[in-house]
Amino acid sequence: MKRAIVCICLAVLLISLLSACGMGAVKETEAAIDAIGTVSLDSAEAIANARALYDALKENKKEKVVNYKLLEIAEGSLRDLQIQHVESLIEVIGTDMAVDQKAVKAARKAFDALDADMQSQVQNLDTLLEAEKKVEMLKHISDYAISNYQRIGTRRAKVFNESALGWYGLEDKCATAYICFTLQGDEEHTIDINKIGFDVYACVNKSYDRFDIYDKTKDGKVMCIQYWPSKDRAQVGTIETELSMQEYMDLLVAGGVVSSYKKISFESITRVLNAFNYAVRR
Repeated sequence: MKRAIVCICLAVLLISLLSACGMGAVKETEAAIDAIGTVSLDSAEAIANARALYDALKENKKEKVVNYKLLEIAEGSLRDLQIQHVESLIEVIGTDMAVDQKAVKAARKAFDALDADMQSQVQNLDTLLEAEKKVEMLKHISDYAISNYQRIGTRRAKVFNESALGWYGLEDKCATAYICFTLQGDEEHTIDINKIGFDVYACVNKSYDRFDIYDKTKDGKVMCIQYWPSKDRAQVGTIETELSMQEYMDLLVAGGVVSSYKKISFESITRVLNAFNYAVRR
């Protein structure tokens, strides 16, 4: 009889100990949830720790965690912050061709760290994809540079202007062209383009006095005419590309092919060439 009573007491004690252990785990989980506090991007580890403790509990103990709802709210807040963080990293990339490759890599790394559901909620993913496309293009900038130049004769700016219009096959003198200023000179070789209606400066290096005109022809090819006033020489080349003129010019700038450019009308070419020619020959 005594032995039976002892066994019962031991059993009750064991149950009490196990129950206490179980409640201890519940309290530990509740404490871990409370320790999360205000959610920030730095809260990921604390939230993961609280979630691990909760998931390790038996089902009958999970329902005893009184602040479990706070854990769910914290997890939702963290997900929102992580998505917003990725969107902010993508936003700083910008939309210019000269994208920051480090910024693109950082945004891609952060995006890949999200789960599939979170990735689907990133609102500006297209910006990241476009930036990655531009980065890839810059790796192959030589494929976009015109190389098949052919020499065309010219003696004066006026003749050059007429030959340019004839070569392009454009009768509309209000069509647009792109003037690329090669910024390889110094201040004493600067042309004040303000005087002929532009708010930019073109720097001319007298040992490299080239002037470029880019445009897209009716058949979709990009054409470039390069003009050396001091040598009375000009050449023209073409390249096929699906890029718009704006995209193409931005690519050339980003790739270092040209330094800068100014969009003008064809009817302004003669004035600009005359100013360029005068500066080089003075």
